[in-house]
Amino acid sequence: MTYDFDDEPDDDGTLDSREPDDSPVVGPADPLFGGIDVAALAAELIGPAVQKAVAKKLDELATEAVSEALSADVLDQLRAEADEAAESVLHGSSGAGDATPPLYYGSTNEFFREHLRHIYKRKIDGTHTFWSPRWWTSAEAIARLEALWRAWEHLRLDPSTGPSVWWRDHADPHMSMLMSSIGPFSKEINETATVLQPLPHEEPPEGLFPDVRVDTVALDGLPDLVRDLHR
Repeated sequence: MTYDFDDEPDDDGTLDSREPDDSPVVGPADPLFGGIDVAALAAELIGPAVQKAVAKKLDELATEAVSEALSADVLDQLRAEADEAAESVLHGSSGAGDATPPLYYGSTNEFFREHLRHIYKRKIDGTHTFWSPRWWTSAEAIARLEALWRAWEHLRLDPSTGPSVWWRDHADPHMSMLMSSIGPFSKEINETATVLQPLPHEEPPEGLFPDVRVDTVALDGLPDLVRDLHR
């Protein structure tokens, strides 16, 4: 509430005394001017402009810093890495992290001789279970044992469930078939062994199972060699 007092006397010589004015004082101290929030409007208009100016300056600084960092040596290194990545894609490789780990055993024969025959011991009686120390004369036995070896090489890299999967899905089905009365050794009625002995084994002819870790010779002649062993 305000009072308007006029220091000048009226015509009749008296000071003017008016009724109090209840209208609000409107001035710079009031945040609303004519019903408009001046401070909010200023922030709304100035804020985006300031942000745009700051972003532009940061962009200029970043471009300048990158330009200074990209020396001739760095650019050459980046080009070399790009070429290497392109070569990897063209040759079907996605990086050193995906490289195939080296084989533990070099051949089916080494896998059987050094590992499988010692852990898969069975009573061989020539009646219910059968085996041949010359297992490498059977094409089926070679194929099944190689499948066991390759599966073992792969699953050994999974220490959690790999061994269990290998026994359940690979070792037991293949070895049970090889030793059964309908398997490739069912005529080996004179071959016997106890459960305390490794499975009988006789070394195959030299060159039948080359070490694939070091040898790169083609193995196209292996089927003929196996066929010759049956004659």
